[in-house]
Amino acid sequence: MTRTIIFGEESGKLESQNFEGARLTAIFGGLVLDFTNCILINSKTTLDVIAVCGGISLTLPKEWNIKTDMAHIIMGGIDDNANDFIAADIDQTKELIIKGEVVIYIFIC
Repeated sequence: MTRTIIFGEESGKLESQNFEGARLTAIFGGLVLDFTNCILINSKTTLDVIAVCGGISLTLPKEWNIKTDMAHIIMGGIDDNANDFIAADIDQTKELIIKGEVVIYIFIC
């Protein structure tokens, strides 16, 4: 799955019984995506994100084991609320690895 937004905004709720990763790009715009109806099928799944003067807001299932590996953060930041979930609810057999670059802002929850 690939989503690219330039000078615009997109929001939506995604559904996939076999989510295998995505590439998300927001340039002077925003992406607001809800993945709560998606199921990871691989032990490691990658979500590549690029935010330049824009933002990406993700709502992820509470049972996903989420790791962030951001390469470059310039005048931006990551707000990762994944640690707010109860550890017993997290499926340790599968990981979602969020990688990418941020210039100005990204929000992950």
